Amino acid sequence: MKRPFASGASYLVVLVAWLSPLFFTGCDQVSQVVEAEESASHWLNGTWEFDEAFTETHWQKVREKHDAQEGGVAGMVDAAKHWGEEAAAPWILSGEQGKKLTFNGVERTTMIGDQGKGEGYLVIAAPHEREATLQFTDGSIVTYKLVENHLRVPFESKFANYVFYRRVD
Repeated sequence: MKRPFASGASYLVVLVAWLSPLFFTGCDQVSQVVEAEESASHWLNGTWEFDEAFTETHWQKVREKHDAQEGGVAGMVDAAKHWGEEAAAPWILSGEQGKKLTFNGVERTTMIGDQGKGEGYLVIAAPHEREATLQFTDGSIVTYKLVENHLRVPFESKFANYVFYRRVD
């Protein structure tokens, strides 16, 4: 019986040619992650401290914009909601008081007073020079953005979506 290929080396060449797309399809994704890490590292790395005044000013601008768009009865209902929000704002933000975030390229450290917690991350996207999306070791994905020299941090609350930190180093 005649073999279709002359030697074992031919089998190897065919096998490598057939499998190579499987091995190299992820290379483009890896290079995108490396580029994202490099573009985010120049502005994100460092220590950031919660800025209550800037956060409250931002929240006020959002409320005013929303109220101007709504008007009428809906505007009055929203205004009532906002009065409740303003009363609750100090309580909502109390968990952020004294909080500092430090990024070093591979780990985010969250400090409140003398207590701290570190968590590893990978920059998975940086679509703009002022924005970076990080994936943390627990699997969570967070997008940070630089707004008026403040770090915009997602904030889970029914009242607001972001809080702001100022650079301290």
